[in-house]
Amino acid sequence: MRICLIMGGNEDGGLESHFVQVSNALVEHHEVHVIVHEKYTKQFKNVLVHSLDLTRGRRNPVLLYSVLKLLRNISPDIVHAQANKAVSIIATLKPFLPMRIKLVATLHSLKKNLAQYEKYDWVIGVSNSVLKNLKNPNKSFAYNGVSLAESRLQQRRYLLNEFGLSENTKLVVSIGRLVEVKRFDILIDAFQGINNACLLIVGDGQERHKLELQIKESGQDNIRLLGHRQDNIEILSAADLCVISSEREGFSYVMAESLLSGTPVISTDVADMKSILPQGAVAKVNDIEGLNQLLVYIVDNYEVFNDSFQSTFQWAQDNFSFKKMRNSIEQVYMDILH
Repeated sequence: MRICLIMGGNEDGGLESHFVQVSNALVEHHEVHVIVHEKYTKQFKNVLVHSLDLTRGRRNPVLLYSVLKLLRNISPDIVHAQANKAVSIIATLKPFLPMRIKLVATLHSLKKNLAQYEKYDWVIGVSNSVLKNLKNPNKSFAYNGVSLAESRLQQRRYLLNEFGLSENTKLVVSIGRLVEVKRFDILIDAFQGINNACLLIVGDGQERHKLELQIKESGQDNIRLLGHRQDNIEILSAADLCVISSEREGFSYVMAESLLSGTPVISTDVADMKSILPQGAVAKVNDIEGLNQLLVYIVDNYEVFNDSFQSTFQWAQDNFSFKKMRNSIEQVYMDILH
């Protein structure tokens, strides 16, 4: 079938990586076109790329006309819009598209206004929780798939040497953009009194200076802000524990990557964490004391805690594979076409 995927904006995050990976995977069985900002062009393989400046407003008449013209030229069977801006653009253009073209949207996070998603033939959520307020009856969820390389022991030794840490130090890792919604400030406060452990925060963003001051004022010398890194997967693989302290998430790539690496995860109660992680691995949102108590228990009882994750690690292998995600998306395409 002929598929056209569209993504708005020009950022570099999990959504953008997901879009590229899905497009490159679908081209194995289908003719795949993408409408994206030109900065992503070189990331696609065997995909027909249509570059367009999608940073303009979603109601911009020139942008809407340009997208419509491209879609009429491509003449796809399926148009698949990823995230809010692209979803809004395609929903606006729906009356001008041939009825035979089926529209699919992917919902990546919790949204208050879902009116545009109601206009689609099918909506795919990245977790079950993001779909709960959607009235569109044609919906399903497919966890984002990831693929990893194994280098656990070697990377662990490298990190310990890099930061001058002893072999028995517990490596606690948290990865994400340094923005308010990730609540790294809560995590830093919750790490008070955690002995024989080092917290590595990986990522960059507008909150960095504020977090640096918070760490300095707290006198915590066992917390490191590493900034942006290219070896996030290796760091997760080498860690003893991954912590997600967000107050809001749609789907956490970090959680999936960590579990697939064999590294246990604790998280705040966001997305589908309570249905994925073992009992006792989920803390309340923005609860410093609760997160601190959980961290203290894990560091003191690490072997017991790690053992409790063995079935979760296997579940992740079965449910977070990239092939499974691709198959789920392809099945949606087949269902709405036939």
